[in-house]
Amino acid sequence: MDVINNSYQTVFVVSCNFLQREWTTFTMKLASVYSFRDGREDMNIIILLNDIKRSEFPKLVRKNWDVIRPLRWLFESNTDRRNLITAEKLFWKKMFKRIQRGNEHFLSAPVSESNL
Repeated sequence: MDVINNSYQTVFVVSCNFLQREWTTFTMKLASVYSFRDGREDMNIIILLNDIKRSEFPKLVRKNWDVIRPLRWLFESNTDRRNLITAEKLFWKKMFKRIQRGNEHFLSAPVSESNL
């Protein structure tokens, strides 16, 4: 719990198997509680590996779905190579943007020994 609380961001790579395990969904719920409690809604990044629907997620995550805005991982079989390259670039652009946005709070905070 301390690790989640002290993290700048958490990244969850979610598959169908991930959602079937109690411990992993508990961790996701815990990270959501910490982030929304502290006003750090951009802390959690969710990457969907499969065609997972919102309804399959824990209630707390579903409730904040519009704030979390999960990213979808790309699969080569879904499209031709040229479109895949464009889609991959877009995915990584979105990912880097989320990482930057999630760290704005900490980048502006003064650094102290307790933050290290």
